[in-house]
Amino acid sequence: MYLKNISYMNKTKITKNESFLTSLSGIINSISDMFSGNNSYTLGQLKRADIEFEGRHYSARSKMLGGGHTSECYELILSDDKNRNKERLVLKKLTDNFVSSYPQFANLLEQEYNLFKELNLEECRYLTKIEDYIESEKCGIYKYTPGWTLDEFVVVKQPYFFKRSTTIKFCNQLLDTLDFLHKKGLCHLDICPDNILIKADGTYDMQLLNLGIAPAYYNKIPIGNGYGDFCPPELKKEVANVTPKSDIWQFGTVLKLIIETRRHDPTRASNHLKRIAIKCTQEDPAKRYDNVLEIKRDIAEWQHLYDNFGIAPKPD
Repeated sequence: MYLKNISYMNKTKITKNESFLTSLSGIINSISDMFSGNNSYTLGQLKRADIEFEGRHYSARSKMLGGGHTSECYELILSDDKNRNKERLVLKKLTDNFVSSYPQFANLLEQEYNLFKELNLEECRYLTKIEDYIESEKCGIYKYTPGWTLDEFVVVKQPYFFKRSTTIKFCNQLLDTLDFLHKKGLCHLDICPDNILIKADGTYDMQLLNLGIAPAYYNKIPIGNGYGDFCPPELKKEVANVTPKSDIWQFGTVLKLIIETRRHDPTRASNHLKRIAIKCTQEDPAKRYDNVLEIKRDIAEWQHLYDNFGIAPKPD
Protein backbone atom coordinates (compact mmCIF):
# COMPACT_ATOMS: atom_id res chain seq x y z
CA MET A 1 0.00 0.00 0.00
CA TYR A 2 1.26 3.48 -0.78
CA LEU A 3 -0.58 6.83 -0.69
CA LYS A 4 -3.80 5.99 1.11
CA ASN A 5 -6.50 8.41 2.28
CA ILE A 6 -4.70 11.51 1.08
CA SER A 7 -7.62 13.45 -0.35
CA TYR A 8 -8.07 15.46 2.87
CA MET A 9 -4.50 16.80 2.96
CA ASN A 10 -3.98 20.56 3.11
CA LYS A 11 -1.93 22.09 0.33
CA THR A 12 1.52 23.31 1.34
CA LYS A 13 3.61 25.70 -0.74
CA ILE A 14 6.97 24.09 -1.41
CA THR A 15 10.14 26.04 -2.07
CA LYS A 16 13.49 24.47 -2.80
CA ASN A 17 16.97 25.25 -1.56
CA GLU A 18 19.89 23.01 -2.52
CA SER A 19 21.64 23.09 0.86
CA PHE A 20 18.36 22.28 2.56
CA LEU A 21 17.56 19.39 0.25
CA THR A 22 21.02 17.88 0.55
CA SER A 23 20.52 17.77 4.32
CA LEU A 24 17.32 15.75 4.08
CA SER A 25 18.93 12.38 4.78
CA GLY A 26 20.57 13.67 7.93
CA ILE A 27 17.40 15.43 9.06
CA ILE A 28 15.29 12.33 8.57
CA ASN A 29 17.87 10.26 10.44
CA SER A 30 17.53 12.72 13.31
CA ILE A 31 13.77 12.22 13.53
CA SER A 32 13.76 8.50 12.79
CA ASP A 33 12.22 7.74 16.18
CA MET A 34 9.01 9.34 14.86
CA PHE A 35 8.61 6.30 12.61
CA SER A 36 10.07 3.53 14.76
CA GLY A 37 8.10 0.44 15.68
CA ASN A 38 7.82 1.72 19.24
CA ASN A 39 6.14 4.95 18.16
CA SER A 40 2.74 3.85 16.89
CA TYR A 41 0.45 6.01 14.76
CA THR A 42 -3.22 5.99 14.06
CA LEU A 43 -4.39 6.89 10.57
CA GLY A 44 -4.29 10.67 10.10
CA GLN A 45 -2.66 11.33 13.49
CA LEU A 46 -0.33 14.35 13.36
CA LYS A 47 3.02 14.35 15.17
CA ARG A 48 5.54 17.15 15.46
CA ALA A 49 9.23 17.31 16.26
CA ASP A 50 11.83 20.07 16.56
CA ILE A 51 15.46 19.20 15.90
CA GLU A 52 18.88 20.76 15.64
CA PHE A 53 20.95 19.59 12.71
CA GLU A 54 24.34 20.99 11.65
CA GLY A 55 23.76 24.10 13.76
CA ARG A 56 20.32 24.86 12.34
CA HIS A 57 16.84 24.40 13.72
CA TYR A 58 14.24 22.38 11.80
CA SER A 59 10.65 21.48 12.46
CA ALA A 60 8.97 18.34 11.23
CA ARG A 61 5.32 17.40 10.94
CA SER A 62 4.39 13.83 10.21
CA LYS A 63 1.07 12.16 9.47
CA MET A 64 0.41 8.52 8.73
CA LEU A 65 -1.17 8.16 5.29
CA GLY A 66 -1.84 4.47 5.47
CA GLY A 67 -0.34 1.07 5.81
CA GLY A 68 -0.86 -2.61 5.41
CA HIS A 69 1.00 -5.86 5.71
CA THR A 70 3.70 -4.74 3.26
CA SER A 71 4.52 -1.14 4.15
CA GLU A 72 3.60 2.01 6.02
CA CYS A 73 3.59 5.49 4.52
CA TYR A 74 3.84 8.89 6.17
CA GLU A 75 3.42 12.41 4.92
CA LEU A 76 6.41 14.41 6.12
CA ILE A 77 6.67 18.22 5.96
CA LEU A 78 10.08 19.62 6.86
CA SER A 79 10.84 23.32 7.26
CA ASP A 80 13.90 25.26 8.34
CA ASP A 81 14.19 27.72 11.23
CA LYS A 82 12.95 30.67 9.16
CA ASN A 83 10.10 28.65 7.65
CA ARG A 84 11.22 29.75 4.19
CA ASN A 85 12.22 26.36 2.82
CA LYS A 86 9.69 23.58 2.97
CA GLU A 87 9.74 20.13 1.52
CA ARG A 88 6.69 17.88 1.41
CA LEU A 89 7.57 14.23 1.10
CA VAL A 90 6.27 10.72 1.51
CA LEU A 91 8.34 8.41 3.66
CA LYS A 92 7.75 4.72 3.01
CA LYS A 93 9.11 1.86 5.06
CA LEU A 94 8.50 -1.86 4.97
CA THR A 95 6.77 -3.31 8.01
CA ASP A 96 8.68 -5.57 10.37
CA ASN A 97 6.12 -8.33 9.85
CA PHE A 98 6.56 -8.21 6.08
CA VAL A 99 10.36 -8.31 6.28
CA SER A 100 10.29 -11.23 8.72
CA SER A 101 7.82 -13.11 6.48
CA TYR A 102 9.72 -12.31 3.27
CA PRO A 103 13.37 -11.67 4.18
CA GLN A 104 14.28 -11.64 0.48
CA PHE A 105 12.46 -8.28 0.31
CA ALA A 106 14.31 -6.63 3.21
CA ASN A 107 16.20 -4.31 0.84
CA LEU A 108 13.41 -3.90 -1.70
CA LEU A 109 13.27 -0.08 -1.41
CA GLU A 110 17.04 0.20 -1.75
CA GLN A 111 16.88 -2.00 -4.86
CA GLU A 112 14.11 0.22 -6.23
CA TYR A 113 16.22 3.33 -5.66
CA ASN A 114 19.26 1.77 -7.34
CA LEU A 115 17.14 0.55 -10.23
CA PHE A 116 15.79 4.03 -10.89
CA LYS A 117 19.35 5.34 -11.06
CA GLU A 118 20.61 2.48 -13.22
CA LEU A 119 17.85 2.45 -15.83
CA ASN A 120 17.21 6.20 -16.11
CA LEU A 121 13.49 5.79 -15.53
CA GLU A 122 12.95 9.55 -15.59
CA GLU A 123 11.65 9.03 -19.11
CA CYS A 124 8.35 7.62 -17.84
CA ARG A 125 5.98 10.39 -16.74
CA TYR A 126 3.39 8.07 -15.20
CA LEU A 127 5.75 6.33 -12.79
CA THR A 128 6.36 7.88 -9.36
CA LYS A 129 10.06 7.89 -8.60
CA ILE A 130 11.89 7.23 -5.36
CA GLU A 131 14.00 10.31 -4.59
CA ASP A 132 16.29 8.96 -1.89
CA TYR A 133 16.94 5.95 0.28
CA ILE A 134 17.94 6.20 3.94
CA GLU A 135 20.09 3.14 4.62
CA SER A 136 20.09 3.42 8.41
CA GLU A 137 16.29 3.49 8.53
CA LYS A 138 15.68 1.34 5.43
CA CYS A 139 13.05 3.75 4.16
CA GLY A 140 12.37 5.31 0.78
CA ILE A 141 11.68 9.01 0.21
CA TYR A 142 9.19 10.01 -2.49
CA LYS A 143 7.81 13.32 -3.70
CA TYR A 144 4.34 14.01 -2.36
CA THR A 145 1.63 14.11 -5.03
CA PRO A 146 -1.91 15.10 -3.93
CA GLY A 147 -4.55 12.72 -5.20
CA TRP A 148 -6.53 9.57 -4.57
CA THR A 149 -5.71 5.91 -4.84
CA LEU A 150 -7.80 4.27 -7.55
CA ASP A 151 -10.09 2.49 -5.10
CA GLU A 152 -10.83 5.86 -3.45
CA PHE A 153 -11.20 7.66 -6.77
CA VAL A 154 -13.94 5.37 -8.10
CA VAL A 155 -15.98 6.31 -5.02
CA VAL A 156 -15.18 10.04 -4.82
CA LYS A 157 -15.37 10.64 -8.60
CA GLN A 158 -17.60 7.78 -9.68
CA PRO A 159 -18.94 9.41 -12.91
CA TYR A 160 -15.38 9.96 -14.21
CA PHE A 161 -15.24 6.53 -15.82
CA PHE A 162 -18.71 6.84 -17.35
CA LYS A 163 -17.10 8.55 -20.35
CA ARG A 164 -15.27 6.41 -22.89
CA SER A 165 -12.68 9.16 -23.40
CA THR A 166 -11.62 9.26 -19.75
CA THR A 167 -11.72 5.48 -19.39
CA ILE A 168 -9.52 5.13 -22.47
CA LYS A 169 -7.18 7.84 -21.20
CA PHE A 170 -6.65 5.98 -17.93
CA CYS A 171 -6.15 2.62 -19.64
CA ASN A 172 -3.65 4.00 -22.14
CA GLN A 173 -1.61 5.75 -19.45
CA LEU A 174 -1.35 2.55 -17.42
CA LEU A 175 -0.60 0.47 -20.51
CA ASP A 176 2.07 2.96 -21.66
CA THR A 177 3.74 2.64 -18.25
CA LEU A 178 3.71 -1.15 -18.44
CA ASP A 179 5.02 -1.07 -22.01
CA PHE A 180 7.88 1.15 -20.82
CA LEU A 181 8.78 -1.26 -18.01
CA HIS A 182 8.50 -4.34 -20.22
CA LYS A 183 10.84 -2.82 -22.80
CA LYS A 184 13.33 -2.31 -19.95
CA GLY A 185 13.08 -6.01 -19.14
CA LEU A 186 10.99 -5.44 -16.00
CA CYS A 187 7.73 -6.88 -14.73
CA HIS A 188 5.95 -4.79 -12.10
CA LEU A 189 3.99 -7.65 -10.49
CA ASP A 190 2.12 -5.47 -7.99
CA ILE A 191 -0.47 -3.60 -10.06
CA CYS A 192 -3.47 -2.99 -7.84
CA PRO A 193 -5.79 -0.08 -6.92
CA ASP A 194 -3.67 0.84 -3.88
CA ASN A 195 -0.63 1.30 -6.12
CA ILE A 196 -2.36 3.55 -8.66
CA LEU A 197 -2.70 7.25 -7.86
CA ILE A 198 -5.10 9.61 -9.66
CA LYS A 199 -3.71 13.14 -9.40
CA ALA A 200 -5.85 15.88 -7.87
CA ASP A 201 -4.46 18.67 -10.05
CA GLY A 202 -7.38 18.69 -12.47
CA THR A 203 -5.69 16.49 -15.07
CA TYR A 204 -6.68 13.25 -13.32
CA ASP A 205 -3.56 11.67 -14.78
CA MET A 206 -2.58 8.37 -13.21
CA GLN A 207 0.70 7.45 -11.59
CA LEU A 208 1.95 3.98 -10.80
CA LEU A 209 3.24 4.54 -7.31
CA ASN A 210 6.28 2.29 -7.21
CA LEU A 211 8.15 -0.40 -9.07
CA GLY A 212 6.31 -3.16 -7.26
CA ILE A 213 8.39 -6.34 -7.07
CA ALA A 214 10.32 -5.44 -10.22
CA PRO A 215 13.56 -4.68 -8.29
CA ALA A 216 13.59 -8.16 -6.75
CA TYR A 217 12.82 -9.75 -10.11
CA TYR A 218 15.54 -7.66 -11.79
CA ASN A 219 18.10 -8.70 -9.17
CA LYS A 220 17.16 -12.39 -9.56
CA ILE A 221 15.88 -12.67 -5.99
CA PRO A 222 13.48 -15.59 -5.37
CA ILE A 223 10.08 -13.98 -5.04
CA GLY A 224 8.03 -16.78 -3.47
CA ASN A 225 4.49 -15.73 -2.57
CA GLY A 226 5.14 -12.04 -1.98
CA TYR A 227 2.69 -10.72 -4.53
CA GLY A 228 -0.34 -9.76 -2.48
CA ASP A 229 -4.03 -10.17 -3.28
CA PHE A 230 -3.71 -9.37 -6.99
CA CYS A 231 -1.43 -12.34 -7.62
CA PRO A 232 -1.77 -13.97 -11.06
CA PRO A 233 -2.41 -17.73 -10.89
CA GLU A 234 0.94 -18.71 -12.43
CA LEU A 235 2.82 -16.86 -9.70
CA LYS A 236 1.16 -18.91 -6.96
CA LYS A 237 2.97 -22.02 -8.16
CA GLU A 238 6.06 -23.31 -6.39
CA VAL A 239 8.21 -22.32 -9.37
CA ALA A 240 6.80 -19.02 -10.63
CA ASN A 241 6.97 -18.27 -14.34
CA VAL A 242 7.38 -14.49 -14.40
CA THR A 243 6.56 -12.83 -17.73
CA PRO A 244 4.91 -9.58 -18.87
CA LYS A 245 1.69 -11.59 -19.13
CA SER A 246 1.55 -11.53 -15.32
CA ASP A 247 1.26 -7.74 -15.50
CA ILE A 248 -1.39 -8.13 -18.20
CA TRP A 249 -3.42 -10.31 -15.81
CA GLN A 250 -3.17 -7.64 -13.12
CA PHE A 251 -4.19 -4.94 -15.61
CA GLY A 252 -7.27 -7.04 -16.34
CA THR A 253 -8.20 -7.11 -12.65
CA VAL A 254 -7.89 -3.31 -12.49
CA LEU A 255 -10.01 -3.03 -15.63
CA LYS A 256 -12.70 -5.11 -13.92
CA LEU A 257 -12.83 -2.49 -11.16
CA ILE A 258 -13.38 0.21 -13.80
CA ILE A 259 -16.09 -1.92 -15.42
CA GLU A 260 -17.84 -2.30 -12.07
CA THR A 261 -17.81 1.49 -11.75
CA ARG A 262 -19.26 1.83 -15.25
CA ARG A 263 -22.08 -0.51 -14.23
CA HIS A 264 -23.86 2.63 -13.02
CA ASP A 265 -23.41 4.25 -16.43
CA PRO A 266 -26.84 4.55 -18.11
CA THR A 267 -25.32 3.88 -21.54
CA ARG A 268 -23.98 0.51 -20.33
CA ALA A 269 -21.29 0.59 -23.04
CA SER A 270 -18.87 -1.74 -21.26
CA ASN A 271 -19.30 -5.06 -23.07
CA HIS A 272 -16.15 -4.64 -25.11
CA LEU A 273 -14.16 -3.71 -22.00
CA LYS A 274 -15.48 -6.87 -20.34
CA ARG A 275 -14.21 -8.98 -23.22
CA ILE A 276 -10.80 -7.32 -22.98
CA ALA A 277 -10.69 -7.91 -19.22
CA ILE A 278 -11.68 -11.56 -19.67
CA LYS A 279 -8.90 -12.11 -22.19
CA CYS A 280 -6.38 -10.40 -19.90
CA THR A 281 -7.30 -12.61 -16.95
CA GLN A 282 -7.31 -16.03 -18.58
CA GLU A 283 -5.82 -18.58 -16.17
CA ASP A 284 -3.58 -19.92 -18.93
CA PRO A 285 -1.07 -17.15 -19.82
CA ALA A 286 -0.93 -18.44 -23.40
CA LYS A 287 -4.56 -17.39 -23.88
CA ARG A 288 -3.94 -13.80 -22.78
CA TYR A 289 -2.77 -10.92 -24.93
CA ASP A 290 0.86 -11.33 -25.97
CA ASN A 291 1.74 -7.75 -25.02
CA VAL A 292 0.15 -4.51 -23.85
CA LEU A 293 0.26 -2.99 -27.34
CA GLU A 294 -2.31 -5.59 -28.44
CA ILE A 295 -4.59 -4.36 -25.65
CA LYS A 296 -4.11 -0.76 -26.79
CA ARG A 297 -5.00 -1.84 -30.32
CA ASP A 298 -8.29 -3.38 -29.17
CA ILE A 299 -9.13 -0.33 -27.07
CA ALA A 300 -8.41 1.95 -30.04
CA GLU A 301 -10.63 -0.19 -32.26
CA TRP A 302 -13.40 0.00 -29.66
CA GLN A 303 -13.09 3.78 -29.59
CA HIS A 304 -13.03 4.10 -33.39
CA LEU A 305 -16.10 1.95 -34.03
CA TYR A 306 -18.12 3.53 -31.25
CA ASP A 307 -17.19 7.05 -32.35
CA ASN A 308 -18.03 6.36 -35.99
CA PHE A 309 -20.68 3.64 -36.00
CA GLY A 310 -21.91 3.21 -32.43
CA ILE A 311 -20.83 -0.45 -32.36
CA ALA A 312 -17.98 -2.39 -30.79
CA PRO A 313 -15.92 -5.29 -32.18
CA LYS A 314 -15.21 -8.57 -30.47
CA PRO A 315 -11.55 -9.24 -29.68
CA ASP A 316 -10.09 -12.59 -30.66
